[in-house]
Amino acid sequence: ASWLDIDGTRRDEKHTGVHGGRLGEWILAPASGTIRAAWRSNWQWGWEGSLLISHAREDLNLESGAPFYYSAFDHLNFDEIKHFEIGQKISRGQKLARVSRPGGKQIYLPEVHWEVWEVWADRLGWKKNMYNAPVWYNTSAHLIDPLYMLALHKRSSNSLNVEITPYD
Repeated sequence: ASWLDIDGTRRDEKHTGVHGGRLGEWILAPASGTIRAAWRSNWQWGWEGSLLISHAREDLNLESGAPFYYSAFDHLNFDEIKHFEIGQKISRGQKLARVSRPGGKQIYLPEVHWEVWEVWADRLGWKKNMYNAPVWYNTSAHLIDPLYMLALHKRSSNSLNVEITPYD
């Protein structure tokens, strides 16, 4: 998370996720889990798709900590995710959607926005944001570094390095 956007411009608010990917590349599920929502969203850039996946602690090979983790993906093409159904099981490495542009608009650089939330109670609520678009909330959720989730059950060393198991 940073105050700078992918194009180097300064944001008005703190950025809550990481951006990555090249236009058209597949976005892969970072861990096994369950689809919680696939919806049309708007975060100021225009209408697009968003996807929310719930991962049980056991899906991440964790023995302690929060019982759930949410992966939230934004700036997706809604037509590529509308087939997902609430409760559908997904596997680590499963193709979710391809990297697109925010709001599908050519003026923005391609990216996927990914957030990871540590969740203590798997309750999902909905409200409208300032663009009159649905946005999820969970009062027990706390934003964490996505690299922590990718590290699975491996703890960081004293040097603060984390081993990440890649998906092949």
